[in-house]
Amino acid sequence: CIIIGDCKAKILVPYGYQFFIALRLLNIKYVIIRKDVIPWPGVLPYPHFDYEFLINFFDFGQQYNFVRKVYNSTQYAIYEVNRPVGLIYIPHEVICINLKKEILFGEYRVPSIVKALSLIPANASYPAIIDVSMCKSILRQIQRPSSNVEYEVTKYSPTLYSVKVLDAQKPFILVLSQNYDVNWKAFHDNSECKYHIKANGYANAWIINKTKTCKITLY
Repeated sequence: CIIIGDCKAKILVPYGYQFFIALRLLNIKYVIIRKDVIPWPGVLPYPHFDYEFLINFFDFGQQYNFVRKVYNSTQYAIYEVNRPVGLIYIPHEVICINLKKEILFGEYRVPSIVKALSLIPANASYPAIIDVSMCKSILRQIQRPSSNVEYEVTKYSPTLYSVKVLDAQKPFILVLSQNYDVNWKAFHDNSECKYHIKANGYANAWIINKTKTCKITLY
């Protein structure tokens, strides 16, 4: 279970490589594992999820280039997550799934995002999980997005961004890695983008039905 501070993003994942994929999708850049922190009762589901277990697990992830240990002491260790997706990005690979459903995962019923994480290749470049329960009619458009779209992001303030997209060959997805909120808007040529959906279980995303060079404003 990954719970990220005031972001309030929460994803339930098995402790395999999917855990590190989830860290990337949550746009986490660093993980600090401290020995002197006693978890709240019930936060860690298994008693063997202690400091040494987590250190060994992240060291294992380092062998496969998911993370990189940047600091180590007797009390805590810091790991840098390789290739977090970023605050604003255009995904190269998309998994479409109904996130309102549960699935049978082994002998347990779990949120469908767990299955989606298992479908993302370990070496995936800028993936995204799209919740099609919000807009089933666009499923065909978003399963095969443009994978080589070049773009430039300009930040004017924490609530105002501009994205210049260069020579898109077909409609694409634009993800804003902040908690989904209907008050976030995306505009192109003074027209609001119609499809505002949820990505990665928590984030904002829009289907941009534009090609060639275009500019999108987020606020």
